[in-house]
Amino acid sequence: MRPKEVKTEEVRKEERKYKNEIGITLIALVITVIVLLILAGVTISALSGDNGILNNASLAKVSTEFANYKEEVELYKTNKLLENLNFDEETLTAGETSLKYDGKPEDEDGNIKTVITDLDDKYLSKFIIINGKLYIMSTGETSDIEIKAAQNTGIEVMPYEITEEGELLSSNTNLGLQGSNGTITIPEIVTSIGDGAFRDVEGLKTIIIPGTVKKIGDYAFSGNPTLENVVMEEGVETIGAFAFQDCTNLKEIHIADSVSSIGRTCFGGCTALESINFPTSLKEIPYRMLSNCDSLTEIIVPEGIESIGNMAFENCDKLKKISISSTVNSIGTNVFQDCEELGTIEISKNNLSYKFKDFSLMSFDEKTIYFILPSDSNIINIPESVESIESGFFECLKSNSIINIGKNVKDIASMSTTSKIQSINVSEENPNLASIDGNLYNKDLTTLIIYCSKKNVVNLPNTVKNIGNNAFRGNVSVQQVTLHEGIESIGTYAFGRTSVTELYLPNSLKNISTYMFADGDFKVSTSEDNPNYTIVDETYILSKDKKTLVAVTKDLVNYNIPNTVETIGDNAFYAKYKYTEIILPSSLKTIEIKAFDNSTKLQKIEIPSSIESIATSAFSRCNSLTQIVIDKKEGDISGAPWGCPYGLRAIIWNG
Repeated sequence: MRPKEVKTEEVRKEERKYKNEIGITLIALVITVIVLLILAGVTISALSGDNGILNNASLAKVSTEFANYKEEVELYKTNKLLENLNFDEETLTAGETSLKYDGKPEDEDGNIKTVITDLDDKYLSKFIIINGKLYIMSTGETSDIEIKAAQNTGIEVMPYEITEEGELLSSNTNLGLQGSNGTITIPEIVTSIGDGAFRDVEGLKTIIIPGTVKKIGDYAFSGNPTLENVVMEEGVETIGAFAFQDCTNLKEIHIADSVSSIGRTCFGGCTALESINFPTSLKEIPYRMLSNCDSLTEIIVPEGIESIGNMAFENCDKLKKISISSTVNSIGTNVFQDCEELGTIEISKNNLSYKFKDFSLMSFDEKTIYFILPSDSNIINIPESVESIESGFFECLKSNSIINIGKNVKDIASMSTTSKIQSINVSEENPNLASIDGNLYNKDLTTLIIYCSKKNVVNLPNTVKNIGNNAFRGNVSVQQVTLHEGIESIGTYAFGRTSVTELYLPNSLKNISTYMFADGDFKVSTSEDNPNYTIVDETYILSKDKKTLVAVTKDLVNYNIPNTVETIGDNAFYAKYKYTEIILPSSLKTIEIKAFDNSTKLQKIEIPSSIESIATSAFSRCNSLTQIVIDKKEGDISGAPWGCPYGLRAIIWNG
């Protein structure tokens, strides 16, 4: 065994000294590395940070590019002005796929690269020219350097409110799209135009809608009396309800053939409209599409159209001729209401659904009669083949008409007015209908269908349980109607445009159509033990528990809704014309379908924080409603703008 080595004190000192030197060397090395890293970081930051050398160099390069682009836009406009002194630079719009300006030759194609010839392809979707001004898009594809470069060269970030999905919102900002010459050119980045986006815009004359726009929202361009010209490119698929309503200076419009859906009353009230086409993709002419278009003299319904909606052409005062193609297989009610100049209805010989015979539009089998042309005779004999009479049949009758109904008629629709009928006589052999004093009932006298008598005071047979839609409407002779116990329902517009001012609701009444109080001003009452309704201030019909406002019966300037009300029911304020503002009670939770529909003078409504839901059509046809003040945070209640013609421009969130 080897003996253990003994270290001297001197050896141990040398070892300690060696270890200390190594430790110092390692610490120095670590410090050196740290210093080098810091220096490297500073260098990298100087090269690549937000204000780094590389970024600044890149920013300078891009800024130079963008400055050249801006200069090219100005040069293009100058050259166009030299070519044509009438060139209006505000009409210049260009994007990735299109180039537009007033006076552009039809055979001239182009896009933004026509204006900016040196534009790098990577910027095609990032730049756009609107109203003669170059903008950069602030999308996720546009980098911070590109935004800064644009700002450095005086190019604005595109200011208009367009969602990521391409919807051009209804906002005061977007009204800036209108040029000083009254033209709005929708940017091609837009795929849909929001509800009410350009309603009631002062001085609007021309609208140019590119094919990138697939949908035009409800009320989008309505209420513009100066609008003269609409250019709609192929690609548009849907036009919303009321989209061009009351554009009273619009004389003609060509709807793109790609349009397959048109909303109700789309061109209603376009009183100067002289011509319109029905696109080849369209299958249905919607409800009231051309109502009150007073300048239309002829309508040709082309092949491909399958149905014509209710009241599609009502009140077209100068309409003289209509031609209906072979593909039409459905015609709604009151299509030609008050078209008193209509003299010719042509039905294609290949149409197997309809025929025109003896001045009447009839089903092909002659069992249904839809319309009779105006005539000099006031005696109308319904043909024996007829089993069903549609309401539009009565609309162009001569005053004091007498209608004779034979034994085979099974069904007769309600009509919009009884004012032109003196009496309706029914054959005693008819098993379905009966007449008393010239008024029309069903056979067992449980339903009043049409009341024609000119008596001031009406006492209905005690057998009557139901008063039909429009039963008294337009009969101004009627001043007082006694609703006896046993009446269970009252239909739409039942007492509209009569001289009735007071109604007592019997306890037996179970169903009220809120439209029954339209076109009138009624004081209502009922007994305290009515099991279904409670009436407050002779004006508000409430549910028995007072939580639901069923109907408002008076047309007042001011309303004071009871503070028990939690729900404003369907059509409760329908067609109340006098009030301009309303404050809803703090108890309110729900506003239902069309609750304020057609309140045409309503300008402002205040909705409390208690509200939980509002129906999407609650403010439909409130054509003056520019302020909906709601005591909620934006988006707390879904469905905005709830049918308001001014769209989101009208909504003020106060939460």
